[in-house]
Amino acid sequence: MGNKCGRKEADPDSAWKQQNKEIATNPVYKFVDFTGGGKLIEAYKTGGATAVEKIAKTEMLPYLYNEGNGAIITKLDYIKWQCRMQAKYTGSSVWETRTDEQLLSEFKEDYFNKVVTHEACWDLNKRGGVGESPFHLLYLLDSPTHHAVGEILLNLYPKLSLDVYEGEEYFGESALHIAIVFGSLEAVKLLIKKGALIDQRCTGRFFLPEDQKKGYTKTTDYEGYAYYGEYPIHFAAATGNQEIYDYLIDHGGDPNAQDTFGNTALHMVVICNQVEMYKYIVRHHTLPAKTDIKNAVNLTPLTLASKLGRQTIFKEMLELGSLNS
Repeated sequence: MGNKCGRKEADPDSAWKQQNKEIATNPVYKFVDFTGGGKLIEAYKTGGATAVEKIAKTEMLPYLYNEGNGAIITKLDYIKWQCRMQAKYTGSSVWETRTDEQLLSEFKEDYFNKVVTHEACWDLNKRGGVGESPFHLLYLLDSPTHHAVGEILLNLYPKLSLDVYEGEEYFGESALHIAIVFGSLEAVKLLIKKGALIDQRCTGRFFLPEDQKKGYTKTTDYEGYAYYGEYPIHFAAATGNQEIYDYLIDHGGDPNAQDTFGNTALHMVVICNQVEMYKYIVRHHTLPAKTDIKNAVNLTPLTLASKLGRQTIFKEMLELGSLNS
């Protein structure tokens, strides 16, 4: 075989192993590394914004599409990139003999990770081991220095805000998702101001319930150490951050948007047992979340709370009279 690209059965640590293997050899990590350093960070510490801008306009520029103005990644572009990434595991280059039509017809799309045409700024073929860019690492490392460098880069190249992890492990995760998890309201504001997509879906394996990581099954208990839903507003609800939730609502976030499992923001607060957040968003002053939406297995937030044994939040629902018949 060896000529088909799509989701493969890999060991749970394969993405981590691939990323760590590339840290020493992939030049993309020279800009920001996992130890808190890198050229951009050291430049900021020694020369401030001017030094960072110099690197961004010279050394970094060849890594960006159209001098930082972005480009469209098609489904075919993505398939070819995924084939190249898989070739690193197997050493096979058989896929290069396939026509574009064959690659498209043979591609096996993952149930969760739906590949769509999308815009990007950092060149897909010059990414890290899991399809990330140094820009993502700036928010993942979450220090004032890293955030400051992120702001400098965004001012130069706003379309960096559109970039997402392209590898299947963290597929669709944007810097906005990361900033929400860390509770950084200022970073959220900046990213949205610069164009981050308010409806970007994060569906990678890392973020799935544990019983779904080897493949979709209709029945799930929704338990996962990083299952926060898919949309940024789901992440804000699941992590109980009212300020960020409000900001997302004010900028077009939809609390009733449903993820692959059919779960809304209210379903997510039940799953993550965020009692105060449930009370907050169901009575929200701008856009109260609907309480009667059913997920993919016909569970409303109330019936989901009952099924999962979330007694405290279940009682709050009844006391608030939040069930719409």
